[in-house]
Amino acid sequence: MRAVLGRAWLASLLLVGRLLAAPPATPEQFFGLTNVWDARLTMSADAWRSMEPEEPERGFGPPGGRAPGPPAKREYPWSMARFECAGIVLTNVAVRFKGNSSFMMSRRGLKRPFKIDFNRDAPGRTFAGLAALALANNANDPSQMHEALAYAAFARAGVVAPRTAFVRMHLAVPGIADDVYTGLYTAVEPVDGRFLESRFGNKDGVLAKPERMPGPRYFGEDWAVYAERFGVKRAGTTADQRRLVEFARLVDKAPDAEFAGQLGQFIDLAEWSRFVAVNAWLANMDSLLGTGHNHYLHVAAAGRVRFVPWDLNEAFGGHPGAGPAVRQLDFDALHPNAANVRFVERFLDQPKFAERYRGELARLATNELSAAAFLSDKQRVAEVIGTSVDSESTMARAGFHRIALGETNGAASGPRLGGAGGLVGPGFAAPPLSDWIRAREREVTAQLAGEKTGTRPTVGRPGGPRGPGGPGGDPGFRPPPGPP
Repeated sequence: MRAVLGRAWLASLLLVGRLLAAPPATPEQFFGLTNVWDARLTMSADAWRSMEPEEPERGFGPPGGRAPGPPAKREYPWSMARFECAGIVLTNVAVRFKGNSSFMMSRRGLKRPFKIDFNRDAPGRTFAGLAALALANNANDPSQMHEALAYAAFARAGVVAPRTAFVRMHLAVPGIADDVYTGLYTAVEPVDGRFLESRFGNKDGVLAKPERMPGPRYFGEDWAVYAERFGVKRAGTTADQRRLVEFARLVDKAPDAEFAGQLGQFIDLAEWSRFVAVNAWLANMDSLLGTGHNHYLHVAAAGRVRFVPWDLNEAFGGHPGAGPAVRQLDFDALHPNAANVRFVERFLDQPKFAERYRGELARLATNELSAAAFLSDKQRVAEVIGTSVDSESTMARAGFHRIALGETNGAASGPRLGGAGGLVGPGFAAPPLSDWIRAREREVTAQLAGEKTGTRPTVGRPGGPRGPGGPGGDPGFRPPPGPP
């Protein structure tokens, strides 16, 4: 008992120390796996209501990017707020909601995901050296640590990835939220010009964020089509744009011999292999491996094409469209993509590329992606966020103690997703995160040793074709109800 109390006391000291730390002046001071900051958003009720988006007339549809026109997107209006964080106060800051499922799961509550733009209406203004900040609400993640742990894993593996910190968010909206603590958020470094400069030394090149495009698609020679379909954020030069078009043609249309012979002229094959391998180990199907989004594509000035991970709350087998987390444990790490993901499929169909990928996966699995590495990070994070999650809500506390801490005691009891009386289908309920990590390590090790053949992933809308509960999907899956 004394040891337990000692650990709790130490965790409290660590939390208080971070909450009272001096205001961060740089991204390096703000971000950190175990950094926790207090923040507050203050705005009028009219400003809050004005951020409510209009629903798109046309849904995403099947992934693949083949339908005419880009996939419909939910447009989030910007509003203005006062932002306080880590002792820094900024007024008239641009803020909006963000996300897809993370927004829809929280739409009826206050803990919604935000994007904050510090210089949108005040050019040159920054917070801790950042022009913007993404605040993820950890939707569909009772552990509240998927994003932080997954981004850290990419970084350990040598993949360029955003950094994270944790934020205890307070919301002050008269008549709607009387300066209430809404819960723990994961602050994620935005992938923008400053990100490119910090990683690559300059802001040059094309930066795109494709949606529902499982691998680059070739749409002809008109750049305007690519700017729209690829979700281009930074256009780069005409030469950069041409390079992206050439890359898309190679991976989507070139004969196999040309694809195999020229791919290494566009991407670093080892770096790309690591990007795929980390996603595969995490069974992260809400990514390029499955849904075809949640990544950035960067074409550097020298012509090198890179992929940057994004939106990792459904890592660790957490994507509902791929089935229960226990089912995703068995997903094939050697062939980790859904069948429609043409780029990854073509890459692994080439023996020399498959051998390189297998080598990177095997190396990472015993080092950077070992269960020991994940569990060490998990323990450190759990010690500093536990108090913040316990204070959030009964449901958040119960989910954290059950999934993050693996407890079955009273602290792990509470309403399920959907509120009091709500149910999560027994096939969907996730195992404790530590158990999932250890089991995934055993599974990947057995697959690499040839002792097992993993299950090829299938991804679809729950109830839809190939989706859990739909034709060709997992018949035992029952999607959870929406939020209360």
